[in-house]
Amino acid sequence: MAHEHKRHRYKRPRRGHLISYEELLFEPERITKEDLKKMIDEGKNPLILDVRGAQDYMESEIKIKGSVRIPPAQIHDLIDKLPKDRPVITY
Repeated sequence: MAHEHKRHRYKRPRRGHLISYEELLFEPERITKEDLKKMIDEGKNPLILDVRGAQDYMESEIKIKGSVRIPPAQIHDLIDKLPKDRPVITY
């Protein structure tokens, strides 16, 4: 009987998700804007990544102060450079 290995594929982060470095390639946990505010108020210092495409970014009035914009095509290249000691939030 052959043993089947599951290959984990990179999953593009969805908006409003809290993800740890280890979970970044897997299924992230969804959070609310209230959860994010609480994290910030508690001093957890999350890294907030805006991973929207260029058109979505330009057309949206929603911009989170202090967030870092990373185009979706560049996420995979930058994944190893993300902090491992703090939460990473994508939207």
